[in-house]
Amino acid sequence: MLASLLGCLVIVALILVWAENTSTDHVLSRAEHFSDIMRVIRPAILFIVLLLWRPVADWLHSRSLLTDRTHERALLIWPRLSVWTLLIEVTLGQGYLLIGLAATAVYWTLWRLR
Repeated sequence: MLASLLGCLVIVALILVWAENTSTDHVLSRAEHFSDIMRVIRPAILFIVLLLWRPVADWLHSRSLLTDRTHERALLIWPRLSVWTLLIEVTLGQGYLLIGLAATAVYWTLWRLR
């Protein structure tokens, strides 16, 4: 009984190790493919959202779905939101850490001096 149980555990462990070793390459290649696609699609989606920010806010305001104050705030926040989105995308999304961090530091410093 004990020998059967140990033999079964050894077989299960070998199958798990084999499955992990063979699937790792496949999963890694699929993850790299997804990362490559998102490196292009994510900035495009962010760009479209930022382009549509003002027209959508104006449209919602014209339909009385946004108050005057909310509409004004949405339009005031848009330039800073665009810059911070760009900086975060360059730094984290595209992986240019040094360039992104340096640009973020310069922007933050200029904003504080202003």
